[in-house]
Amino acid sequence: MVDLRLPKATPLVTALVLFALICLYSWSNLFVVLPKDQMWDRHQYLTMAEGHADVVVKPFTKRILHPLLAGFLSRSLDVPVRDSFFGLAFPLLAILIGSTIGILHKSSVPVWLAFPIIFSPYFSLIFSDFLMHDLLFSALAAFLFLLLVSGKHLAALGVLFLLFLTREATLLLSLLLVGLGLYRRRFVFAVMVAVVSVAGLWVVSRLSGHGLSNIHGLGEAPFMMAKFVYNFSANFLGVNLWVNTYHSCEPSVVWNVPPWMPAGMIRQAGFCSFDFLQPVHTFGRMFTIFGIGPGLAATLLVKRGRVFMRGADFWLLACLTFGLASFLLGPCLGPGGYRLMGYGSPAFALAGPVLLISFFCLSKRPAVEILVIHLVLTWLPFLTTDFRSRSLLFGPDAEKTILFLVGLTGQILAWRILKKSLLSHSAGSPAQSPS
Repeated sequence: MVDLRLPKATPLVTALVLFALICLYSWSNLFVVLPKDQMWDRHQYLTMAEGHADVVVKPFTKRILHPLLAGFLSRSLDVPVRDSFFGLAFPLLAILIGSTIGILHKSSVPVWLAFPIIFSPYFSLIFSDFLMHDLLFSALAAFLFLLLVSGKHLAALGVLFLLFLTREATLLLSLLLVGLGLYRRRFVFAVMVAVVSVAGLWVVSRLSGHGLSNIHGLGEAPFMMAKFVYNFSANFLGVNLWVNTYHSCEPSVVWNVPPWMPAGMIRQAGFCSFDFLQPVHTFGRMFTIFGIGPGLAATLLVKRGRVFMRGADFWLLACLTFGLASFLLGPCLGPGGYRLMGYGSPAFALAGPVLLISFFCLSKRPAVEILVIHLVLTWLPFLTTDFRSRSLLFGPDAEKTILFLVGLTGQILAWRILKKSLLSHSAGSPAQSPS
């Protein structure tokens, strides 16, 4: 059997090499000027960093930490705000890499496994897109799980508070931590998470209350519900919906909203068209963004789900459940591209290598096959499109179909290989690789 603990790469050397590789691979994309239609979100954060949050639309005003840090650097160093966002990307990348390697090292997983996971197009993308808060959220989330691995729960709660200031999706993480804490009878920890969550939500509401209302005139809860329905219909069903306050397409069917319904400024809703390539595109991205990660998680949960739930380390259980929930909910919160699915990275980049060592034992040939499949799935989308998501080798429709078919095939192959390599031991600490 193959010994996955060789070669013995030191964590520091691995982190430095990974940092250099991602910087070199991403360097040209750091200076790409995105089209105006892709700058809307980024413009909101630039405006907030410049101190004009009162003219920013909700819910952008809730994501205050990243613009706050950039604005502070800009004023302290007397540099343009965009340059301060640029400068922040480098220490955030270092925190993400360092935390990931720290988790692998503390979990007795060979740190060289970080190379095919972290040196990937997705992490390069969130590093290059430095005006967005994705890298900050990923870095803080990885650091939080590193603190949980290390048993530093109070410090982890402090990071959880910062995550609330970064993105409202932190509420999902806190609910899962509370639920899992109760499930594992960690009542004190569950209560402390709940207290920090309430404090984080209160601070965010106080600091973001002066933002402009959304274009639909909806309250926060109705807006999120409408957003979920709209994006789920488009990305998973291929059904393009329409409302009079957002002209994304030309409706073929229109109906009036009942007066009694609390719909804000929405007076009409309708249906534009059905596009079967939209769910093809969504699933193609999901099958490729994290390589064999979805197949690995599916194999484990289907074949060893009960064992894992009962015996896995608390941090590993929280990491996998939060990552999978974020991964599946991502396309329901926005366009079916990489960015929102990427919030599932804890399940695949942090928990994935630990699960591979803990629950699977691969001989040399299957190990090589899994690595090849992972690399093909991870890199294929970015070999066929550029940083602006323009098709390079195929037309847009052909690219979506090819990625879906290749991604689905890769996940099936990974499932078949991993299913044969499952260990029968109890969950908990990583299994020892045979020598």
